[in-house]
Amino acid sequence: MQSDDEEAAVSPALSPPAAERTVAAAREVPQLTNRGTSVYRILRYGVDSLYLSFPGKLLEEAAAQLDTYKQFAQAGDEGQQALAQIVIGNHRFSVGGSGSRLFSYLLDHPDYGIQVAGKKARKVPLAYVQIKSRLITDIGDIGAASVLRELVSQLGVIEGPAKVSRIDLCADFTAPHGLDEWSKHAWVRRARHLDRHDDAELFSGWSIGRGGELMSRTYDKTLEIKKSKKDYMKGIWAKAGWDGISPVYRQEFQFRRGVLCELGELDLPSVSARLGDLWRYAGTDWLRLTVENGDSNKSRRPSHPLWKELMAIDWLNREQGTALIRTRRADTVPQDPRFYQGLMSLISRYMAAKAITDPDSAVTQLFNDAKQFYDDQGYVLGKSFDAQLTDKAACKAKGYNMLYPGYSERALDAGVRARADAYRKATGRE
Repeated sequence: MQSDDEEAAVSPALSPPAAERTVAAAREVPQLTNRGTSVYRILRYGVDSLYLSFPGKLLEEAAAQLDTYKQFAQAGDEGQQALAQIVIGNHRFSVGGSGSRLFSYLLDHPDYGIQVAGKKARKVPLAYVQIKSRLITDIGDIGAASVLRELVSQLGVIEGPAKVSRIDLCADFTAPHGLDEWSKHAWVRRARHLDRHDDAELFSGWSIGRGGELMSRTYDKTLEIKKSKKDYMKGIWAKAGWDGISPVYRQEFQFRRGVLCELGELDLPSVSARLGDLWRYAGTDWLRLTVENGDSNKSRRPSHPLWKELMAIDWLNREQGTALIRTRRADTVPQDPRFYQGLMSLISRYMAAKAITDPDSAVTQLFNDAKQFYDDQGYVLGKSFDAQLTDKAACKAKGYNMLYPGYSERALDAGVRARADAYRKATGRE
């Protein structure tokens, strides 16, 4: 075992996969593990995040369509920006106004984030994609990747299997103590960086291996979702026996390409078949939580009971199934109370500023004043209050991944024309 201050090269000795193991296309079912009289309860485990790269070449027609939508996104006019949305299969993506360092186009969806290479790209894959946590929770990593491949194939010619660039494995659990029960010296690790995190005055968790090919996070998930608003997790935990009160913690390992290369292959079925090997390597050879018993030789210390429970997870019996994919998630749209609260705040401030005591009068006067203000601006912009308001609504709908009457049809028509023009140019039929 290397010293705490030494950065070790990751070289996992991964055991062979189980014979004839198959990987179904699938929904992950929350797992409940309550072994014997254990005080720790594993509520769920599975793949949390997945990043795939697809080798191939962009189609000319798709490039023309993406160029059109990218130009819409770059426009200063909100009405034009609202048209920056492309429909691929039954999925509606927002198209960004800029690319990234290696990719020309950025497409966003509640389930996927897709970076697409330009027509002239030679040394980068056709698409680099993040499959977002909510979709993996709903239908599993294999199921999500299967749908994704079909979407990418409509943008270009895929030349080979998708490669896994990063995969995050996680386990959610409850414990009778907090994550600050031990000190940093309880971690026996091969990574140099160990960070303790606090949220205001509350201890929130540990991260180990920051910036490396392999990283560990052990943190308070219930505290984290107060910010991320991923409240759907509470329902999953409840089905697995969570009491709705106790803090839920998460152990997460992030594996980047350098670690995954040790598998010999990076295709998703091969990686998915060896999740248990990855998990055990990360939590046995690379990192271990121990009991601080005074032994100066950390390698001789026994593993913490919590760690034993986490390392005993049976990844081979990860159940999976199938499910329909929703094209838009309800939680991307603000819930009604947020609109009411915003309106209450706005009207009360207006009433205070104008010394108005009657709410109905305040609403009417506020609307008329706003309309006059924007109509006056319209002489410069060339748009009335109603037109400006409708443009803003269409832009908001695009951000919510929703159809908006009139604008969505115009976006689709623009894409169809762009593809048709590219086809005619390619075939010499201009």
